[in-house]
Amino acid sequence: MIKEASEQYEKGKVQVSYFLTQNEKGGTIEKTYDMFKEGLSIKQIAETRNLATSTITGHLESLIKNGRDIEIDRLIDPAKRNTIKEIFVALKTWNTVPIVEHSKGTVSGDDEKLVRAWGLCSTKNIGAGDKGYN
Repeated sequence: MIKEASEQYEKGKVQVSYFLTQNEKGGTIEKTYDMFKEGLSIKQIAETRNLATSTITGHLESLIKNGRDIEIDRLIDPAKRNTIKEIFVALKTWNTVPIVEHSKGTVSGDDEKLVRAWGLCSTKNIGAGDKGYN
């Protein structure tokens, strides 16, 4: 079978996709997006798909960074989001560890990652000129 596939490849009859892994990842992220748009929460998506909530959060973070329509208020209460935003501004960093440490456990790593993605997707979300944080 390998010999046959090799011969087909040499004859130009087989297309090889170098982006298979990326496409597979894109498919799973798209599935998360579809389920979120249907109204499911992070926890519901994770349970339905048998994935960790941190994985689903990572998918949503990627979707936000890529400009997809993700309603941030469904993910994080606006008051909590503003608190996280204020910590980012006060510490002048986009690094996640200092934010979680500074909050003394009141902010989860998943929450700050979503707020960071939301803040980075548009300067109006955090404040003009704040994109240059480390």
